[in-house]
Amino acid sequence: MSETVDEQDLDGARKGAVQSLPQELQYQRGKALRFSLVAVGALFVSGIITAMLLSYVSTRLVDLAGTPVHAAAAAAPGGAAPRRAPAAPNTPLIYRADADGHFYVTALVNGASIRFMIDTGATVVALTPDDARAAGIFMQSLQYTESMSTANGEAHAAQTSLRDIRLDQLFVSDVAAVVMEKPMPVSLLGMSFLRRLNGYSIKDGVLTIDW
Repeated sequence: MSETVDEQDLDGARKGAVQSLPQELQYQRGKALRFSLVAVGALFVSGIITAMLLSYVSTRLVDLAGTPVHAAAAAAPGGAAPRRAPAAPNTPLIYRADADGHFYVTALVNGASIRFMIDTGATVVALTPDDARAAGIFMQSLQYTESMSTANGEAHAAQTSLRDIRLDQLFVSDVAAVVMEKPMPVSLLGMSFLRRLNGYSIKDGVLTIDW
């Protein structure tokens, strides 16, 4: 009788163990599920916070990039704001007339030193053939299709462009010019250069160039 009871008790214990096993598994699974949900929620919140921070930083960077930078002015004595000194005007160039009443200057044309007579009646700068060669102009490419009125009558000239003309401190780039087909005593500094100046005046045998 005691052996039967023991066997019944053993069977009951086994059945209880078998029944408690699914409950334990369900508990473990539920615990894992709750942990996963908490982790996903934390990641979701972290992602939102990161996105908000990135948006704020990007906005600040755009604002800073569009903000002009101003140099801080040094404080003047007494706390008054310093005043910027006005730009000093360029010193006028002054030339005196030669014995024949004309004005002669030496200028650098494309880096070459060339002597000119200033001629307000000439429409453009006119170079002698020798001066054009000195200035590096490719003579073989010139076409003498322009008619020019000179003291010796009609003459033919070819259009060209000078990289720059430098007269003392004055510098003018891309100057229209012509090259004379026939030699002449001196090159002419005409209006294609003079009109690029701020102004010029002739008084009492003195030429004043403002620039």
